[in-house]
Amino acid sequence: FPVTIHYDFQLAKYRVEVKTWSNTSQPQIYISDINQIIYDTVNPLYLSVIQVSKDLNNGKNLAEIVDQLLLSLTNSQKDIFLSLLSDAGYLVGQRELYAEKFSIIKQDFYLVGREFPRIEYNQVSPCITSVKYCINLNGISKFLVESPL
Repeated sequence: FPVTIHYDFQLAKYRVEVKTWSNTSQPQIYISDINQIIYDTVNPLYLSVIQVSKDLNNGKNLAEIVDQLLLSLTNSQKDIFLSLLSDAGYLVGQRELYAEKFSIIKQDFYLVGREFPRIEYNQVSPCITSVKYCINLNGISKFLVESPL
């Protein structure tokens, strides 16, 4: 489960940050916090980029995916999962908000190395309190790797 503010998953030997983009948009991802993309040799960061497409016939909506995940969890895991969803702004009692259906087109993994394009904390004045930016996926193909999972 995502358990920290800066990235989505902390596993034994590495971290994973998950981003999505739609096939109706430019191939780019949005970075919403300066600490999401950090180069680290001890706990490497993999960027999992998932391309989705609206799919009314065969796709799944967010509520359906949540229901499917809940079926595979123990009661204590369900409590943690639902709490994390709530923290992320997911409203369990308002399924109609999540009616739009999507299918996964593809998933790519990028290893965040020293040369990976990012804005680092030490590059920003302490007077700047928030940084958001986009990364063009066409420009980071040299960082593509096999899935670490």
